[in-house]
Amino acid sequence: QNSTTTTVTNIPPEITIPQISPNPANTTDNLTGAAVVTDADPNNKFNVSIVFFKNNVAAVTSSFNNSANNTNISRSYDGSNFVRGDTIIVQLNASDGTNTTYKNSSTLTIANTAPNFTKPSIAEATVFTNTSTINASVTIQEGDGEKVNITFILYVNNVRSASVHQDNALDGQNLGLTFNDNWNASDTIIVQVNATD
Repeated sequence: QNSTTTTVTNIPPEITIPQISPNPANTTDNLTGAAVVTDADPNNKFNVSIVFFKNNVAAVTSSFNNSANNTNISRSYDGSNFVRGDTIIVQLNASDGTNTTYKNSSTLTIANTAPNFTKPSIAEATVFTNTSTINASVTIQEGDGEKVNITFILYVNNVRSASVHQDNALDGQNLGLTFNDNWNASDTIIVQVNATD
C-alpha cells in the first residue's frame, strides 16, 4: 500500500534589499549596488543579474552565473554617467533554475556638485605704490558640466573695496580680472572668489 503523494516544493531564493553607496551621491561619485542572495537549500546555485536603472531606463546590467548561497553580489556604475537630478535604482534578479526572485533598491537622486575652482592667484608678485593694476585669475572646476557664475571681490586692508561678476563660465575655463586702484605702502591685498551654479 502506498502513501499519499507529496510534492517537493522549491523555495525561491531570497535577496536582501539592494543598497547603493555612497548615499547621498553627486555627479562625481562612482556608485556601487550590492545585495546578498540566499536560499533555504544551501546547495542551490544561482544565476544572478544586477541592473542599474537611470531615470527608469536600464543602463548597466551584469550577470553572475552559478553564484553560491549567501553570496554578496555587487556592481559599480561610473559617476561620469550622471547629471544632477538623475534617479538611480538597483535591481537584483536571482534564479535557482526553478524560481526567480527580484528586488529593487530605494531610489537615489543624484545631487548637485558644488562648483569648485583653483585658489585665486595675483599675477604681480610685488605691487608698488605706482602700480595702478593687479591681475587676478582662477580656473573653474565644475563636475556637473553646468555654467558657473563667478564673483571676484577685492579686499584692501581687510575692507571690501570692489567686486566684479562674470557669468556662464565653463569647466576648465580660466577667468582673469584686472583691478585698478591707487595703492599705498603697506596695503594688504586679497582677492576672494565666490562661485554659484
